[in-house]
Amino acid sequence: MQRALLLLLIAPGAAVASDPFACVDPDVASAFLGHWHQGEAEYSTEFPTDFVPLDVPEEFSLLGSQRTEKSTTVAFRANMDADSAFEASTDKLAGLGWTASPNLPGSTRSGFRHGPTPSSTVVCKDDEAGGLSVIAYERAGKAFVNYIRYAESNMCEEQPGRHRVFDTREAMDQLPALTLPGGVKATNIGRGGDGDEVVAHVDVTGSTGRADLHAFLERQLRNQQWDYQTNWSSPRSSGSVWRRSTNKQGILIGTLHVFDSGSDPIRIRFSVSPADPAHGVDRGRWSSSSQ
Repeated sequence: MQRALLLLLIAPGAAVASDPFACVDPDVASAFLGHWHQGEAEYSTEFPTDFVPLDVPEEFSLLGSQRTEKSTTVAFRANMDADSAFEASTDKLAGLGWTASPNLPGSTRSGFRHGPTPSSTVVCKDDEAGGLSVIAYERAGKAFVNYIRYAESNMCEEQPGRHRVFDTREAMDQLPALTLPGGVKATNIGRGGDGDEVVAHVDVTGSTGRADLHAFLERQLRNQQWDYQTNWSSPRSSGSVWRRSTNKQGILIGTLHVFDSGSDPIRIRFSVSPADPAHGVDRGRWSSSSQ
């Protein structure tokens, strides 16, 4: 079986080359590597000469690159966990002058997370057309980071007509990254914003009750520099109010709400809004969710 797979991967008539990806059949590679592009791809173990300059952490090792008609991807193996790799890669890009896209939601690290969830963001730079996508993920216990450049992209073009005192896309990064206890099932994980606030939500089923879920999340909020203000409780719901000071968004108010109707699922919501309601003037509205 091993030999058959090797023969399948080698294109007919291919000669041995210094670049081991040169003899890989693109269709077979696409099928086995899980790429979803349309059309043929070129693979290499070398860093593309026309890619943007990168400064990667020393714990990263280059795996190779994939080039399609629409994009170029450079993949690294990271000798650390995926969350640390994501933070390290974006910190390095910030040092080169890359900043968050003005048109897209913030990093997917914020909000509710359950299990090994990829982290991603889009960054922009004044002297580089288009944007750069960064995705960190774990597979088979190993961490990888992909940098993706698109041939055509408007991800970094400023959209006129917005007053960005409280920008929902920037505020998305202020949502805490909240994990759920083991043994629960999470559905309807999502985030959204309407200009006055940004929200993360999740539905939870399992043996963990409302009070324990609330306490589990409150410990994480304290660890992420949210200051406890007050709380409330009723037969069906409980909640707490938090406060955090930021440089760009000013003082933010966070509200944790856990609602239990008596039947599955338990619904959890965390919202962030400006302490001064007058800051909620960006009327952009968007949302994202996953099962």
